Amino acid sequence: LESIIHPALFRKFESICGQLNSLSGGIWVFYEAALIFEAGREKEFDAVVSVVAPDEVRRARLSQSRGLPQQTVSAIFSAQVTDQVRRAKSHFIIENSDDSQPLRHSALQLVENLRNFFHPQSH
Repeated sequence: LESIIHPALFRKFESICGQLNSLSGGIWVFYEAALIFEAGREKEFDAVVSVVAPDEVRRARLSQSRGLPQQTVSAIFSAQVTDQVRRAKSHFIIENSDDSQPLRHSALQLVENLRNFFHPQSH
């Protein structure tokens, strides 16, 4: 099912990006892809931002938000790359442990980092 849905979604995404770029070139478009590394698609993007948190925090959040049993949570985690791989392959990392204030600061810092990444001469 994923081999059918994901390519179709990405083709639609590329089409929309082309339309947006023709209207106002240089805009940023974000594509949320939880399994980007697992699918080997990270090279299809100009930059990859990963949001990471300790495994125990992520497991608790997943279990609570979706009401999943630990066995299902473990199966989901076993299908994902490790944070070590995610960190190595990402252009930017946001830490999302618990405290919302540092997360807010990290998000603002990300915007500045993206500006520098995409438009280095303007700073």
